[in-house]
Amino acid sequence: SLVVQGAVDGHVFERFVAEVLVPSLRPGQIVVWDNLSVHKSADARARIEAAGCHVVFLPSYSPDCNPIEQAFAKTKQALRRIGPRSWESVAAAVGEVLPTVTAADARAFFADAGFPCPSHDTT
Repeated sequence: SLVVQGAVDGHVFERFVAEVLVPSLRPGQIVVWDNLSVHKSADARARIEAAGCHVVFLPSYSPDCNPIEQAFAKTKQALRRIGPRSWESVAAAVGEVLPTVTAADARAFFADAGFPCPSHDTT
């Protein structure tokens, strides 16, 4: 993961794609993005396609079609239980709660959004 203080701009997003996302991808996977302006990065898309993957954009403002919204909700709920109060404690707590969003959760979030995914052994 990549935790930053402040807004995610094009530079931060491209760093995330290069350092975190692309190394975790396998050829043939699909990356689903909403229409956030930083997602329009030609460099980020080229890196994903060079990894043998595809980028698909969701329709404009469609949180009900966006599986990440459910992952964010689960993550925020866990963060509220921990109750971090400083930047350092928030960053540490994010590292604790992100792994609680499991592959099974992700499949369910995608299915709820209308994108059923086959189950694969990820071990």
